[in-house]
Amino acid sequence: MYNAEKYIGTCIESILSQDLNMSEYEIVVVDDGSSDAGKDVLFNIKHDNIRYFWQENNGQSSARNKGLEMANGEYVHFVDADDVLIPHSIRSILDCALHFDLDMVTFNLVEKKYDEPLLDNPNSNLENVGKVSTIMSGTEYIEKYNFNNGPWWYIVKKQTLMQNKVRFVPGHYGEDGMFTMELLMHIGRIAHVNRFCYQYLLRPNSTTTNRNISHQKKMLLDYLFVYKYMQSLIGSNEGHLSEKAIERCNAGSETYIFFLLARLLRYPNYSEVKKYVKKLKELGQYPVKKPYNGLKFSITTYIINNYCMLLMCIRLY
Repeated sequence: MYNAEKYIGTCIESILSQDLNMSEYEIVVVDDGSSDAGKDVLFNIKHDNIRYFWQENNGQSSARNKGLEMANGEYVHFVDADDVLIPHSIRSILDCALHFDLDMVTFNLVEKKYDEPLLDNPNSNLENVGKVSTIMSGTEYIEKYNFNNGPWWYIVKKQTLMQNKVRFVPGHYGEDGMFTMELLMHIGRIAHVNRFCYQYLLRPNSTTTNRNISHQKKMLLDYLFVYKYMQSLIGSNEGHLSEKAIERCNAGSETYIFFLLARLLRYPNYSEVKKYVKKLKELGQYPVKKPYNGLKFSITTYIINNYCMLLMCIRLY
């Protein structure tokens, strides 16, 4: 958690509301140098399963790596301090992971705005709730599905992470995509459980919505870094990836180029925009491919791929 005083109590209570016995889990909280009263909120909960660690502010990747290092469980789940778990949803997911000896089990999540009412039980109207998909390897999963980058979308065996030395890359935004792609390339057994478990809440001034110029500049640099990192992963694992899996991994890395260009539409620095477009042309990534279906993405792709229109938008901004 980092300055999550407003949210950490709700987050922890949602984890405590799971259908697990106390002896079956722990909650590891890494405080990334917060300056608010989040620690006091946490200590007022008074629960024996909560373990608290403080570190100097070093970013989300470092905090997650610290949590992984401190975790004692056979499986780990990364939960952001401003999100919540759906009550009584973990038990069946964990049972499937244990029963089928899965390295990684994925599940459904809800994405919604922070001011919308939380969902009490989205599983009540879900068909085939709790049904397990075919077990496959991580590379087969990449081939068949457009996987979610977020580490809150799955529970993973800690041993798999430790043995393969998979960690979050510190100091960069977009760490989720790098971590999850690398992890999937090391997964031997993965399956999906058709159950909603996680509510991802979009909040103002979050990493993805912050409009601060210095923040925007770092996001641009980091999106380019993530693209190159993913391309390096693809190259080093090419021998055991199918053509379809390589295609999907390339598409995943190229979404960061798309969102880099989309951010340039709101970046009030004419020369910087020209510099990035030149750099992307050298990488063979301009014009950019549309990452997703939908009118919004079609319009955005059309604008950013029209160089004159892109520059005009910067002037208008």
